Amino acid sequence: MQDMASDTNIMTKPPGAVLHPGSRAIFRHWEAIRGESPAPDRDDLDLRQLGQFVSWLFIMERSPRTGGYVWRLAGSKVCELWRRELTGSEVLTGWDRFEFETIQRLLNGVSKNLQPCTLRLRLTTSLGRIIDVEVIALPMRARDGSIHVFGGVLPFRDAEALGHERIASIDLSSARTIWTEPVPGDHASRRAKVPLRLVSGGSD
Repeated sequence: MQDMASDTNIMTKPPGAVLHPGSRAIFRHWEAIRGESPAPDRDDLDLRQLGQFVSWLFIMERSPRTGGYVWRLAGSKVCELWRRELTGSEVLTGWDRFEFETIQRLLNGVSKNLQPCTLRLRLTTSLGRIIDVEVIALPMRARDGSIHVFGGVLPFRDAEALGHERIASIDLSSARTIWTEPVPGDHASRRAKVPLRLVSGGSD
């Protein structure tokens, strides 16, 4: 089911599309280091400022060969959640066509149009347990001038003690673009709107 919304608000804090405290911390740091630029330089990233969320961070890059996205770097906690090494693998492997195209379109918005986004995913483990996570994806300029997708995968519950062997399935719960526009005299302000909300089928 798709629900289109057109509400827009000028905010001086992370917009309502960003719920997880870790996502908010990442978003604030990204805002602080980008200044007036639509995308900060990777060298400006200060992991000390992100503290406990560092192991949940990632960097993705667009593959010129496939047009998809590859995990250029995936933090240790992200790999533990997936129960495998993600770095170097395709991000969207195994998704059905509609969700693949939805996520790829949003990630293209990050890497091409420099517009951040958030995704909410529902992971089902090999033991049938549900883990809801928020993914925040932000544009970041690499040393060669290309744009990478920087962000975090943040679970809403403690996933470390679940004892699962693998992630059996992934469903997209919602997908939102965060439109950023500088406000004169206030570089931390932005215009946020919700162009898409996707709710997949299934039950808790």
